[in-house]
Amino acid sequence: LFFSVRFSRLRSDTNSFRWIVDHASPSILITSPANGATLDAAGYNAGCPSPGGVCGAATDRVPVASVSVSIRQSQTGEYWSGKSYSSKHEVYLAAILSKVAGGATWFYTLPRPAPDGSYTLHVRASDALGHATAPGHPGSSTFSIYTSPLPAQPFQISGDAMTPLYPSGSQAVLALKLT
Repeated sequence: LFFSVRFSRLRSDTNSFRWIVDHASPSILITSPANGATLDAAGYNAGCPSPGGVCGAATDRVPVASVSVSIRQSQTGEYWSGKSYSSKHEVYLAAILSKVAGGATWFYTLPRPAPDGSYTLHVRASDALGHATAPGHPGSSTFSIYTSPLPAQPFQISGDAMTPLYPSGSQAVLALKLT
């Protein structure tokens, strides 16, 4: 919502002013790691302009004032404290902002998560007027890190069909040597 006010005195000089009325919190985009991504060490480090972290953008009609992130290790249910996955409660940590037209890009230095497994990134932002991401509604990305080689998996061959013999939802790499 924009509005302008003009006023003039009895003389011919006229002044005008313009305001921006903003009631919304910034929009959040998570660039890396993408939601649903499965990454090895190289993929994790290649996702952001600065290696070894999580990144994205926040946009708003007024300047973005802050972005903060939390990272949860699914295996333990614990959150990154800034040093380790040791907090039972969600901890939001300040990201580094780079102002751009219409918002900001953000980056948080995070060593490649270990051990291998699933992680959830939450992101929230606030603007210069104090409008913040609603509690319970952060930007979110769930991703997996796998740096260990996957074990060889047996396959059952019947006719021209090949069926992997591993648990449903697992991943396998198949190499064939035709002679």
